[in-house]
Amino acid sequence: MEFRKKLPAYIIIATCVLTVILTIPYAFHKDVPEGTKDYILTRMYGNGDVVAEYQKMILKQKLCEKTKTDDMYLHIYATEEQRQRWVKEAKKNLEDLAKQSKNSKLKFLFNDKYDTLNVKIPAGTNPYKAGALMHQALFNAQLYQVFSGGSYWNVHVIVDNSTTGERLIDVNHPMQEVVIDPEKIKKK
Repeated sequence: MEFRKKLPAYIIIATCVLTVILTIPYAFHKDVPEGTKDYILTRMYGNGDVVAEYQKMILKQKLCEKTKTDDMYLHIYATEEQRQRWVKEAKKNLEDLAKQSKNSKLKFLFNDKYDTLNVKIPAGTNPYKAGALMHQALFNAQLYQVFSGGSYWNVHVIVDNSTTGERLIDVNHPMQEVVIDPEKIKKK
């Protein structure tokens, strides 16, 4: 004799409701080009005009089949071949940034997953230049992580003044903002 414990009705109903709720968004997703996947960039560095120009550029370069924005997100619909190009380009950009920093006093060091960024800023560095390079690094890290299959991206950013040894930033981006106090970079 087989003994099976029956699930309470409320658990069965809750499971069915949850299944319907989770599948509803996909039922209305009829505008997704066939053979593509929706990769969502949650952080764009620039205003609406910059994002619109970026969308035109990636469409022209055939890096995706379609793009669209909603609120603060950029949806990029890409094929598997296009996804691989995104990963390759983001990795190349991050490696180039790290190589360039080897010949500079301003150092950018990523781990192999591109989810931890250590930056060494010597006193007297132009904070706007450092900020621009960090935004470039963070944007490419986002691209690498999202197009590598992660639905959530995060970069642990650690910034130290290499002259004084003072820790300037220790945040998890994008949950926390990366803001450099120019006065702390000036300290010697």
